[in-house]
Amino acid sequence: LNRIIEYHGLHGEIKESQDYEALLEKWVSDVVERGNQFVLPDFEYKNRVVYENIIKIPKGKTATYSEIAKVSGINFTEMLITLMRNPLQVLIPCHRLLTKKGTLFGFHPLGKEVKKRLLEVEGAI
Repeated sequence: LNRIIEYHGLHGEIKESQDYEALLEKWVSDVVERGNQFVLPDFEYKNRVVYENIIKIPKGKTATYSEIAKVSGINFTEMLITLMRNPLQVLIPCHRLLTKKGTLFGFHPLGKEVKKRLLEVEGAI
């Protein structure tokens, strides 16, 4: 959480909530362990279609950044900016995106090692 706050330049206190922690734990377990699709909360998202298409990538599978940009009708650079602004990392499983060569890229602010580990847990690596 601190990495996300620092990366996005957010300010304020981190409040602890057992209810919220339990909800996040359930969501992450549903998405990463069970492979269920996360349902985006009903908020305004710029380029929401990108997130909707990433959510469709099944557990244990990957797609390329280019494939998601194409199917979303968004140019590649705009899609990368959208991914950097992902408000729900892991739940919107950007970790399932690879380069055309099949290599790991990005996954800010959590880092490539977290991305690699998530793919291993899901059986994609």
